[in-house]
Amino acid sequence: MATTRERYRPSGFFRAKALLLFVAATAAGVALAWIYQFLLREIPFIYITLLVVCGFGAALAAGAWFAVQKGHCRNRVIALLLALPLAAVPLAASHWFEYRHVISDIVEKTPGASEADALREIPFGKYLEIKKQAGWKLESSTISGAAVTAIWIVEALIVFGAVLFGALAGVDEPYCEKCNRWCEAVAFRLHGVGRAEAEPVLSGGDLGALADLKAPTPPDPSLSVEIQIKRCGGCAETGFVSVSEKRMVQKKKKVEEKSKRLARHALLRPAERQRLLDRFSGLAGQKLPAA
Repeated sequence: MATTRERYRPSGFFRAKALLLFVAATAAGVALAWIYQFLLREIPFIYITLLVVCGFGAALAAGAWFAVQKGHCRNRVIALLLALPLAAVPLAASHWFEYRHVISDIVEKTPGASEADALREIPFGKYLEIKKQAGWKLESSTISGAAVTAIWIVEALIVFGAVLFGALAGVDEPYCEKCNRWCEAVAFRLHGVGRAEAEPVLSGGDLGALADLKAPTPPDPSLSVEIQIKRCGGCAETGFVSVSEKRMVQKKKKVEEKSKRLARHALLRPAERQRLLDRFSGLAGQKLPAA
């Protein structure tokens, strides 16, 4: 990072409400797992099922983020511990739902067989072994054995990774301990300005001077600096700034935006915060209140 200014760090506090919200999110995840497993069973294209897996992980990650935010959890360890069952229980439930579907199918197709007989004959562990050996049939090959185990591992990594990321992303959002509320974000861009102009200010002692960055002559139209301010809406004190350089790059027939982070959630003094908000107000054409 280009600045030596202290960055935001979660305080470590949390509310019991977060636990209840994670339980609710896990219950919702179990319900979603039924739909998830139905889609995996009915969609025959492996590349589409990969998207389904990613979508399932993203939905659970959103639940983790929501539980952290609404539960006012500012403790990374607690958030991660609560996120583990949010990932594990719905994922396990999806396999259990498929197991029950197979049992029901066996009972339906076997005259005189009862569900109790099928459950006794094919316990869950045996079902997993059968599933692993049967695998999935593709157009020109069959995936089975160790390859099925590898796919299950990849599935778990995607789901757990997404949920843990969602929980940490929620915790790492700036929070005002004085007002007991999450900070709100506003952002603006300064065009023609890049890293060369921003870094001396970031390494200096006055982050408010970011508001006065000027483009060199001649300016580079492909460059801009994005300044994001996270401020408490309940007071005029708490504020943090993140700065990124944006560069437009021509790639073949497309123009892509490349981003390089120069500072993240650097602590602002009240005067610096207001100075940056005033610049944002001027660019947005409106006047923001100080608090």
